[in-house]
Amino acid sequence: MELPMLKLTRWTIAHRRIVVVGWIVLAVGVLGVSQALGKRNANNFSLPNTDSQRAVDLMQSRFPAQAGDSDQIVFRTRTGKLTDASARAAIKPMLVRVARLPHVAGVVSPYDAGANAVSKAGTIGFATVEFDQKANLLPKAAIDRVINTAEAVRSPALQVELGGQAIKQAQQTSLGFATGVGLIAAVVVLLLSFGSLLAMGLPIVTALFGLGAGLGVIGLASHLVDMVDFSSELALMIGLGVGIDYALFIVTRYRDAYRDNGGDVRGALELAMNTAGRAILFAGATVVIALLGMFALGVSFLYGVAIAASLGVLLVLAASLTLLPALLMFTGKRIGGVRNRRGRSREPRAGFWTRWVGLIQRWPVWAALGSTALLLALASPALGLRLRASDSPSVSRLPVTPAAWRGSRPR
Repeated sequence: MELPMLKLTRWTIAHRRIVVVGWIVLAVGVLGVSQALGKRNANNFSLPNTDSQRAVDLMQSRFPAQAGDSDQIVFRTRTGKLTDASARAAIKPMLVRVARLPHVAGVVSPYDAGANAVSKAGTIGFATVEFDQKANLLPKAAIDRVINTAEAVRSPALQVELGGQAIKQAQQTSLGFATGVGLIAAVVVLLLSFGSLLAMGLPIVTALFGLGAGLGVIGLASHLVDMVDFSSELALMIGLGVGIDYALFIVTRYRDAYRDNGGDVRGALELAMNTAGRAILFAGATVVIALLGMFALGVSFLYGVAIAASLGVLLVLAASLTLLPALLMFTGKRIGGVRNRRGRSREPRAGFWTRWVGLIQRWPVWAALGSTALLLALASPALGLRLRASDSPSVSRLPVTPAAWRGSRPR
């Protein structure tokens, strides 16, 4: 009886041109439609039916002016004091301009009576900016206007920094940068592992096609399900990791099979997909189930995150099981022959990992007990885990570069 994975592989081999063209059309098509419709972000981090949410709702109904985000503009004079006429002449008009900006409900000046916002030495003080909405609901443009207006009065004599949740949100680095760094690192590692640009490129290309289609589908799904703005970036990071991993697993297994069977591309590919392919199918399904487990938490804004990440994994998994075998049929001889061209022996070498596996197989019970004890020891700090929201003391332990840290650290 022909196994389903073997049947899929043989169909993909027979229709490899259709598969490659189909993936190109799919990725370009869904991305194009998604870009045309736009992604609908729903940054609603409320927790229905909780005491904290009921308190927030009560504050918004009774005290709407104080229900938004509160951020700080911190001042430090390098010469003189904040109460000097020169400092007042720079700070007070700026705060008036900030108070008139969109989405600003009010500003508490350090010079207001009872503000208690100037240090005893008189060199450091802060103003409080009250926004009309929570940080996650504020337009970035509105926050940027506050930042630009405040920073305009900086001078050699007056240091101005900003802090708070809205400021931090506006100035944080996009996850896209982290994804780009991860992609470059993956290229370097794959190139060192395979020693071939072509062999390195296949896992990358497969992952990128899967991610492209996945991001398009996520954009379309955002019109049906509420998704927070970081859903796509999270799906991108997870999908990039699993996509390259799955493709790497298949390509490595294919090269070994190609070497062992004397250069039969089709036979090596069928063997690789019937072994490594089935393994990554199970692994991918496990990842999707784990991600969908976020539904069990009962936190509504995580539902869209779970769906987006699952869609990203599903699409890169589909690309690994269909697009990659099709590409290997076109490039299999060159990829499979890399080791031979480099003059390596066909006989497998007993390296470190071979010896390690042999050791584990000789002492399976002790290996299981030892690894379990090690994992429990590593997990033991979780018993004393303490959770809290970030505040100024916790922010003060961050690196000194973000302006949000400089505006909130204690002095």
